[in-house]
Amino acid sequence: MKIDITSVDEITIAKCIGPFDSTVAATVRQKLSPIAKKGGKLILDLTEVEYTSSAGLQMIHSTYRDIANNVGKMVLVNPQDSVMRVLETGGVPRVIPIFNDLESAIAELKK
Repeated sequence: MKIDITSVDEITIAKCIGPFDSTVAATVRQKLSPIAKKGGKLILDLTEVEYTSSAGLQMIHSTYRDIANNVGKMVLVNPQDSVMRVLETGGVPRVIPIFNDLESAIAELKK
């Protein structure tokens, strides 16, 4: 998996590219950990993630928990249908807002 990290108006955008499984979950978590610990605003863009396993799901939950514990915010953007089914099974939409496009996610985090 490749992760491109950019910023817009003090919002970090992490665009994930590739499958999100146990072989990459720890690496992704390590890259996102500094953002989570400072309690920033994070958009996890899942547009180009075609698969996620339970390890990816756990990483999303733990990153969200770290950000929330540090008074930050995190949202997800545009998961593909197969990824969305895993997120729904794991209860993610009840906890983490999910947007269909980057512009809506940015607008939410600017509030």
